[in-house]
Amino acid sequence: MAVKLPAWLFCAVLTAVALPVAGQQKPQVSIEYHVDGLSDVRPLECPSLAAVRHAVESRIGYSPWDDAAHRHLDVRVNPTGNVIAVQIIMKDRSGAIIGEREVVSHGSCKEAMDAASLTLAIAIAPAEALKSAETEASAESAQAPEENASPKKSTAESAPMTAAPSPRLSRNAAAPANNFESRSAEVPAPPVAAIYLGGLGTVGALPGIGGGVDAGMGLRWRLARFHLGVRYDFPRELTPSPGRIETRQWLAETGVCIGGRWGFGCSGASLGRFSADASGLPLAGKSAGAAGFAFVRVGMERPVRSRFILQLYADLSIPIFRQKLLERGSDRLYWQTPPLGGSAGVALIFNFFQ
Repeated sequence: MAVKLPAWLFCAVLTAVALPVAGQQKPQVSIEYHVDGLSDVRPLECPSLAAVRHAVESRIGYSPWDDAAHRHLDVRVNPTGNVIAVQIIMKDRSGAIIGEREVVSHGSCKEAMDAASLTLAIAIAPAEALKSAETEASAESAQAPEENASPKKSTAESAPMTAAPSPRLSRNAAAPANNFESRSAEVPAPPVAAIYLGGLGTVGALPGIGGGVDAGMGLRWRLARFHLGVRYDFPRELTPSPGRIETRQWLAETGVCIGGRWGFGCSGASLGRFSADASGLPLAGKSAGAAGFAFVRVGMERPVRSRFILQLYADLSIPIFRQKLLERGSDRLYWQTPPLGGSAGVALIFNFFQ
């Protein structure tokens, strides 16, 4: 004989079974993590994929990673100029883009990914991420007096990438996971020191076209750069009949530049010493004297390895002191500094934190 259950009892049983299962259906995603190239002002030192996953999990309170999930996150770190941009793109199973956002940092890659972890958490599970952010902000406000009285030991060594302190966010500030737009999160930039070594070709500094080497150090902060270096021009010869004149020059150089990876402009000046040695010819005046130029420079840079940058540049210069090589006892002019000169060079730059 069939037993007929009351409708209310059937609904109660169905609800009791469905609620625990529904409670376990938390948003799941798959993730890919790429680092493109190297930074031009600092080592990237990017956290690993495992560290990125851990930072997101700490924000939302569970592990959302599933390679078979309907949604996919593509996280790409791209250094551009003096900043590091973290591009986050969410796609559906068909590959169609659901939304994207960008986090920009003037600091290290680790700092950029610390800031990006909140963006990833909001994209995956907005409610959980914002609840965690509000809890962290409240805890930080409550602990501020205690930290001022007794500084807390840093835990940076124990966690390869910790979640960045979160601002107070209201739930209305959360963008839905399927509709987040591009925004930037600025991270303070540390000044970066650099040393460089390069070679150059010059015209106008000494007779004819020649070459030289330069080396020095500099300081970079965001888009501004300052450098101080030394340049040595290889000896060049004049061969007026029946003798020979050898000229050489070294300069101390300083300049200020503005710009980024794909282009920068500089202005500066150099001061040093010019000398000339004659063989078989009587030279009038001193064979050595002051040398100096004012210059403007344009160039571009390309990262080649961690901490290393290849720089290409071109200068246009005006002499501060003009040299004249005259024959003693006559008005015969062998050579004089032209009113306009220039150079083009390449330098290898090594960056390190100040």
